[in-house]
Amino acid sequence: MLAKPTGIIIGPILSLYLFVKRRSVHTAFFPLLGTTGGVILYGFYNWIRFGHLLDFGAPRIFKLEFIPSGLLGLLVSPGMGLLWYSPVIILSIIAFFEVVKSKRILEAVTVVGIFLSYLMIYSIWNMWSGGWSWGPRFLLPSLPGLVALIALLDHKWKKIILILTLLGFVINAPTLVSFYERYYSEAYEKEIPFKKLLWSPSYSPIYRMWGAAYRQIKDASETDVRDLVREASLPENGPSPTIATSQAFRIVALWWWMLPIVGISRWVGVVCMFCLIGFGVCLLLKGYKSILV
Repeated sequence: MLAKPTGIIIGPILSLYLFVKRRSVHTAFFPLLGTTGGVILYGFYNWIRFGHLLDFGAPRIFKLEFIPSGLLGLLVSPGMGLLWYSPVIILSIIAFFEVVKSKRILEAVTVVGIFLSYLMIYSIWNMWSGGWSWGPRFLLPSLPGLVALIALLDHKWKKIILILTLLGFVINAPTLVSFYERYYSEAYEKEIPFKKLLWSPSYSPIYRMWGAAYRQIKDASETDVRDLVREASLPENGPSPTIATSQAFRIVALWWWMLPIVGISRWVGVVCMFCLIGFGVCLLLKGYKSILV
């Protein structure tokens, strides 16, 4: 609730779930209690900052006519569509029916209900895209439930889950070493309409981010991070108006890239990074084998 006002939907849905499950009224009331506390704190914050309990700062333009573009945009648009950025979520549709067949209807409906609530709330807002973001960021809070449903699929689906998960990893890989804002900044400087970034496959960040990541890495390889720190400390150096002068776009988005600032070789960081990655891969493989057993 305190992270996003739309979190208000979680408490009522969970309380309804507990009530239908015939839990005690005391237990069913707890999610609503959390929501109520969040509403009070958020309203108090709005009143202090904006002068009104229901003023959240962003323009509130909600219309039913936004639903078609909002739904398509959040789910399948080349620029923001969830199914492009997280292809494994496609299996949640199959998982839903599998869970329903296993007589866990209430649990499946609760999880999907939370997701659909987020989807509908943002689809009627004119700012459903979330601006300069990587994928449909507004749907992020509702994804853990869908992933949990996928985990309940039979063993025959495990390889498909793995393949789609790896595909999602590859799709999002450029953001591991670069800032996605780089591509948006380049498009803005070239006066490319934001609408094209949302709906044109040839301008989709998923496709164009690879080139932007390469250019950022190239710029970073030609830049001494110690010089960047010295430049940033000068009072006359404010926010950069262009990519060419931007400090953020002249580094690689990895922690060990900044080690020379404190006199440590990047190779130390590289070794540590690969050790951590190897350890993580071993854990994943061990977990995957245990699932197949």
